Amino acid sequence: MNTQESKPIWELTESEFTERLLPGVLAIKEELFEKGLPVSYIDTTCCESEFHFVNEYADGSKRLIHFNIYTRKESVVRVLNG
Repeated sequence: MNTQESKPIWELTESEFTERLLPGVLAIKEELFEKGLPVSYIDTTCCESEFHFVNEYADGSKRLIHFNIYTRKESVVRVLNG
């Protein structure tokens, strides 16, 4: 049995995370770009199973695409500056 695949996400080392999840996360980023939703950076600090794909605008506001890796559901939030 491959123990790496049985570990919860929050217990993965950085190299295990990169090998196991990063390709999928980057593929989602590319899909968003193709839909006209560019991503400035990916915030992985939300929690163990979710990511924020963040786009920053010139006025300082941000669009967050909140993505759950287990359900593959996404929701979009626009955060206004100030």
